[in-house]
Amino acid sequence: MNARPWVPLAASLCLHADAAAQCGPAYLNGHSGAALSGRVRAICTWDPDGPGPRRAMPVVGGRFTSAGTTTLNNIALWTEDGWQALGGGLTGGLGQVSALAVLPTGQLVAAGHFLSAGGVPVESIAAWDGSSWRALGGGLTGMSTVTVGGVRALLVLPGGDLLAGGEFNLADGQLARAIARWDGVAWHPLANGLTTTATYDAAVFALAAHPDGSLYAVGQFNRSGAAVLSHVARWDGASWADVGGGANAFVTAIAITGDGDVLVGGGFSMAGTTSASRVARWDGSAWSALGSGLSDAVRGLCIGPSGEVVATGFFTHSGSQARNRVARWDGTTWQQMGSGLSAEGLVVARHWSGELMFGGEFLTAGGVSSAYFVRRSEDRRPWIVEDPSDVDIDCGHGASMSVVVAPGFDNPQFQWRRGGVAIDINENPSAQSATLLLSGESEPGSYDCVVSTACGSDMSRSATLDVTPCCPADLNHDGFVNADDYDLFAESFDAGDLAADFNQDGFVNADDYDLFAESFDAGC
Repeated sequence: MNARPWVPLAASLCLHADAAAQCGPAYLNGHSGAALSGRVRAICTWDPDGPGPRRAMPVVGGRFTSAGTTTLNNIALWTEDGWQALGGGLTGGLGQVSALAVLPTGQLVAAGHFLSAGGVPVESIAAWDGSSWRALGGGLTGMSTVTVGGVRALLVLPGGDLLAGGEFNLADGQLARAIARWDGVAWHPLANGLTTTATYDAAVFALAAHPDGSLYAVGQFNRSGAAVLSHVARWDGASWADVGGGANAFVTAIAITGDGDVLVGGGFSMAGTTSASRVARWDGSAWSALGSGLSDAVRGLCIGPSGEVVATGFFTHSGSQARNRVARWDGTTWQQMGSGLSAEGLVVARHWSGELMFGGEFLTAGGVSSAYFVRRSEDRRPWIVEDPSDVDIDCGHGASMSVVVAPGFDNPQFQWRRGGVAIDINENPSAQSATLLLSGESEPGSYDCVVSTACGSDMSRSATLDVTPCCPADLNHDGFVNADDYDLFAESFDAGDLAADFNQDGFVNADDYDLFAESFDAGC
């Protein structure tokens, strides 16, 4: 699930005059398969096979039933070829997934407004272990309406507990107003929760953990017990507190910068006593506006790969400048990101590769047809979806190692390496393809593959090749046991080289000589 380092290959990056344009920012179609049938409201990154060859992949939740002929039911795993179902999906109730998170155990948690997870009765929250769904206790209930999707926010805390926020007042049957904590066994309220004295229903729309150990919740609420709040609240471990007067209307998104500043977005025009159009910054002591702000509600915020703030939502302008539902804050102004989205953006998240992922109501992004989900790359650098696996080859058999590259990158080139050294194509013609063909004559050792385009490169994890020779004394793997093999052994033996450690006990001594001589005499 962690980012892999990019590995530039000087020899393969001969940038032509048009390379800068070719490698500039671009929206990329979600994948090579059929599009989703409805809107995306939540995105996270999850590793479907843990330590296996697949890297961490996007998972989306929302309100959709299929992609082409594949039945999905409101949650789907991204693959390079298309969307993959997670069991029977999540159904009943409003039939909507609004939040996703990954537990330290590797289980994926989905929340929203649904009553069944793959046929298992649940209450708006469920966990997927890679093969089946399970309930998290008695779940979260007491939704007063179904208009906002029930549970709207999830956050995994540093200690591994799970925080859930939304429009509910019961957690496993006990009072928990709009927010509750799951400790792996049971649900617990957070003090008096978050409530309202207004006509709207109290709800938490987003959650974030601050580097100082505190938590932030945003939504539509104005009280916690006797404490007066205004759509933004800070939890210090014991109680909820006001944050500089909060905002004058609902807040739907939050992100925290590397230096600890808190960014919030929503439908407000004031943050504290400061005019701030739909987005504002809290530096720990005061609110400030981000330039001219944005013209309509912000629904998603994230910190981009270079530390920049990225917003998506209903807005179409920043001041007089067109910013169609996506924008990037450069520290001074909101910058456009291509021609933007054709309809509302509801969520933005960052993939480990550095790409941004947008979900929402749109059908196109930057002119690219990619309904409800789209990727955006700032440099079009390729990334690997699946790494090679370890291979054992028995005498007389062949095998292969492969890498899979994410779609959307022009003319990817492949270079397999053994022990960090590029394999000559004359030695193995498949060394410059996605699949490396191996045989009993292949050298054992550590293999990896570098995938590159004119825009950059990514390096796979290493995989180990073990070869069991037909004849143990056939040291040069030519199919014969003869003087050439004897000379190879004698040279290594005289030098004390571990290549002559024939019994693999970590020492080169008479035992190795005797065992080799016995194998040599046996021939092939």
